Amino acid sequence: MDKSHRYQNVLNTSYAVLQDYPMDIIGRMSIITSILKTEFSEWIFCGFYRVVKPNLLEIGPYQGNLIACGHITFGRGVLWCSRN
Repeated sequence: MDKSHRYQNVLNTSYAVLQDYPMDIIGRMSIITSILKTEFSEWIFCGFYRVVKPNLLEIGPYQGNLIACGHITFGRGVLWCSRN
């Protein structure tokens, strides 16, 4: 299945799951990361970072095979590389 079909599956599943369940934004983020990680099991990380201060991101809901960085300041990035 090509990537566009996989993303369409994510959209369809997300809509089906989220439309009938009222929940806050953190709950929605959790569901979406779970759906994405299930569809793209080859990904090592899928998650959200939230702005908690003007120049600071804090980890939000995520799924992954590693421990995420807890905080990232604006202007700095995080990159994981694999050489296979």
